[in-house]
Amino acid sequence: MPSGNHGEYAGGVEEANFVYSGIICEAIKQAWPDTVKVVRQTDDRKPGSINREIVRNLVESDVCIVDITNQNPNVFLELGVRYALRKSTTILLRQRDTEIPFDITNYRCIEYSSVYAGVKKAISDIAASLRTAASIENPCDSLVFEVFPNLTVEIPEVIHESVNSASGFMSWQEYWEQVSRVVQRLRDPFQDGRFVPKAILGISNGGMMLADILSRELFTSIPVTALWAERTNKNGHYFDNVLNRKTLDGIEAIAPEGDREYELLLVDDSLTTGRTIQAAIKFVGENLPRARVYYLPLYLRDKKYADLLDLMKDHIVWEHRHCYMEEEEIRRLHILGEARLLPYKKQIPR
Repeated sequence: MPSGNHGEYAGGVEEANFVYSGIICEAIKQAWPDTVKVVRQTDDRKPGSINREIVRNLVESDVCIVDITNQNPNVFLELGVRYALRKSTTILLRQRDTEIPFDITNYRCIEYSSVYAGVKKAISDIAASLRTAASIENPCDSLVFEVFPNLTVEIPEVIHESVNSASGFMSWQEYWEQVSRVVQRLRDPFQDGRFVPKAILGISNGGMMLADILSRELFTSIPVTALWAERTNKNGHYFDNVLNRKTLDGIEAIAPEGDREYELLLVDDSLTTGRTIQAAIKFVGENLPRARVYYLPLYLRDKKYADLLDLMKDHIVWEHRHCYMEEEEIRRLHILGEARLLPYKKQIPR
């Protein structure tokens, strides 16, 4: 975004600060109530060429918000870097009367005002765009990746970006082999009665299929149900709806009143950012205080593995005393060597 030092905003630097803190940050909080790291590059801008930290953040950030108001050249250079190296998720903003350059006219650009009722609408529109972007499977909003659909960009330990690649698809055989590996690790503690969850809950959509498969391959005597992730929820409360509350009421009804605590297993096909599973665990915990919630992902994202494992350390099933695995074992079991698309076209990124 512009710094405000060159007249891009009518209110100069003061308005630039308000656009950042009073609109953009508020929209992020509304879309994703959990803690999200937000970086504004104008807070660390040096004269001359784009500094290294800006380029690194443009590449590593899961989401990049770009305000093209009054066509600041530095902003467009940074947008070009983002388009060249990341296929998604780049969200464009502009204040009224800012012309959209021809090259990006096909991309949605949120029009906003920083005064009066325009502020509330701007927050709502940006938050909605963030939620939509997070819910789309394998999105692409980069001009570069759309022009070159087979383009692959890889920076070791940083990103692996691709749009369409036949070799990127996982076969159903590979999928079933991964399920079999997970089942094998859980078989003994379940059959010995050391880990017997009261119910299996699959998180929509991929987790619902996985829950059903696990129930047939291993947990044959355990009730299986689903948690509907209502990803269009404007408050970011994906699971707090009447359908899910009734589901949890049913689980509580089958848990003997004499049990001070019982175990539940939440399953999903991938753990990428952690936002969905955090929301699910929080929702279940608030509604079922006797439940000890464990989580089983089929795959883990490689790039943020350490952060995700720390995030889930109290809930991932491999921390259960009867299912315990060392960190390196978890890596070998759950992390793919490259970004892949599941057979149903959902991406598992590195």
